[in-house]
Amino acid sequence: LRSGGLVHGWGFGVHARTELEIPLPPAARRFRARAGLDASAGRGGCARALVLLRGPGADRILFQSPVLVGSASVTETGWLDLGGAEGREAASDRRLVLVADPVADGGPSGSDPLDIRDALDWLEPLLELDPRELRAEVRLRLPRLVPAWQGWEVEGAGGAAVLLENRFSERPAGWWLAASPALPFLKLSRTFDLEGGPGTLSLAERRDPGKPAARIRVAAGGRTLGDFDVPEGPRSGGLAPVRVPLAAAPGSRRLTVELYQVGWGAGVEWRSAALERGRADPGRTP
Repeated sequence: LRSGGLVHGWGFGVHARTELEIPLPPAARRFRARAGLDASAGRGGCARALVLLRGPGADRILFQSPVLVGSASVTETGWLDLGGAEGREAASDRRLVLVADPVADGGPSGSDPLDIRDALDWLEPLLELDPRELRAEVRLRLPRLVPAWQGWEVEGAGGAAVLLENRFSERPAGWWLAASPALPFLKLSRTFDLEGGPGTLSLAERRDPGKPAARIRVAAGGRTLGDFDVPEGPRSGGLAPVRVPLAAAPGSRRLTVELYQVGWGAGVEWRSAALERGRADPGRTP
């Protein structure tokens, strides 16, 4: 993007008229950018840059540039307040709208007719996030980093109930993700449809040699189905999964299973927590 005699690192190049509508995360607080006609417009072209905040009610104009003719200069929006401190629900329904207006009526004399060369560049836009809101959003997304937890609900994840740490294993060499409870225990829950008959829950976890002990408890319907120590194990191979039989109550086909990881400072690598159908390898029993 070239404008104002400079090459700019990032941004959006559009042709007026164009509206870019960008959903804002709840943590968004301020926005700033520069705008100018692209160098391809030379001394011609004509456009105006507008920044709007779009919410459930009406659009609010945050910035409106003078009419820009030619690419010799750019305009600055300065930092624009996006609000968002009034609550997470309200803040999640905001959209930032970047408008490239061709100034079809009232354009300066001598500007190109028919919107010719109205190429506007949004230059190096920046979105400022609230650090506290950002940390909360990161905590909510942490469970997505563990493939074995996909489909499971991690209780209290938004309140930092889980700690995830990258650890290095020497034999074999490689990094792995260790999950530890930040509270007395880490709880996962998931409802399975057992319409096709009973199934088997296959669990494979490991912990580093020499690290604190950890236990996994499997419960459903108010009773414990299994309770086992997380073994020390190699990164690849040699670790048999624990398999827990699952069966729904008479007259029902659905079963909610709860997994509890107990052990302060015990980092556990969750490899799998999946429902198996049919005849399964016995593996280990809890």
